[in-house]
Amino acid sequence: MKNEDVRITIILKNSSNNLLANATISIETTYFGFVTIKGFQIWRSRVFNERLQEAINVKPPTIMPYGRPYQFVFFEDKQKWFELESKIYDSFVKIRDISKNDDSENINLDEISRAIE
Repeated sequence: MKNEDVRITIILKNSSNNLLANATISIETTYFGFVTIKGFQIWRSRVFNERLQEAINVKPPTIMPYGRPYQFVFFEDKQKWFELESKIYDSFVKIRDISKNDDSENINLDEISRAIE
C-alpha cells in the first residue's frame, strides 16, 4: 500500500501458528526522508478487535530479552498508532484477499471432479 507519507509492505506467513503476516512500514519525515521500521506483526487473536472488526492484533516490533517481550517502537499519540494500525490492517486484508483469489484460480476443476468420483 502506498500513501503520500506512508508505505506498507505485507509478507503473508503460511505457518500453522497464529502469526498471519509481518509488516514493514516506511514513514516520510521532513528532514530524513523515509524512515523504515521492520518487524510489525499481524496475529490471530482470541479477542475481537473492535477497531479492526476482526479477531486480529497488529503489534509493533518487540524483542524478548530475558524471556519478557519489550516493545521498542512506541507511539506517543495513541490515535496516531490506531491510524497506522488501521492502514497496516487494510494492507493486510488486500494482500490476503489477493492471495485467496490466486489460490482459487490455481485449482484444477478436472482434478476435483476425479477426486469426487
